[in-house]
Amino acid sequence: MTNEARMHRNLSDTDLCQRCGASCEFALHALKDCPLVASMWKLLVKPSILAKFFRLNLLEWISLNLSNNIGVDAQMHWDGFFGTSCWYVWKQRNNWVFNNKREEALALIPLIEIQVKDLNDSLLLNHGPMDDHSWSENLRWKAPPNDWVKINVDGSHMPTNDRIACGGLARNSNGSWLVIIETDSSSAIELAQYNHSSPSLWSALVHRIQVMRSKDWSTIVTHTPRENNHVADLLAKSALSSPLGVSFLVRPPEACK
Repeated sequence: MTNEARMHRNLSDTDLCQRCGASCEFALHALKDCPLVASMWKLLVKPSILAKFFRLNLLEWISLNLSNNIGVDAQMHWDGFFGTSCWYVWKQRNNWVFNNKREEALALIPLIEIQVKDLNDSLLLNHGPMDDHSWSENLRWKAPPNDWVKINVDGSHMPTNDRIACGGLARNSNGSWLVIIETDSSSAIELAQYNHSSPSLWSALVHRIQVMRSKDWSTIVTHTPRENNHVADLLAKSALSSPLGVSFLVRPPEACK
């Protein structure tokens, strides 16, 4: 709820935008016109459209973005990119207002690009038709954008002795092997993705993971098909024969090359 709406309902004593402090925070201001947000749109929208983009009212603005491909990247599906961008801008605004996490919308661009790419990849998996070549190309590891590191993880269970393990690796946009992490607890991976308020055996570990993820960086936890996660799967299986604890590998095992 914007500050204008909150003040109208006597939930706030000001209708000013808490980010710029200069204007009443209507919906359009929060999503588009605030200077800390407008700088992001100016990089994403075609220069020839910008004047109209910033002039329209809310309904006209939404209609323009959902019915026209106005992104600077002609290959971009702008309607999906626009919707994802608005969601992240609003989430960032709430973090500023309620959690005092202050950053400009420009910082969201890599995050939005990754989220849209994952969405498009999921749509390709679930909607066809695709030929054999397209299918095999889609079911493979995909490099992250420049300046990002992707961490793949997987868990494994040995029914004969009830041992569990997990493996993981971090690679940059060139696919270079950066870090290998192996642990004997696959449960921590699932717990790390959600906020758990109730006490549990893993509470301390989950809290430490959440503290790490809340630092001044962006992290994304997403699902990927097993076919795209082959190396992490091999590492998890190999960890079943390792001693209890954490093992660090200085180079990829032969099976992973």
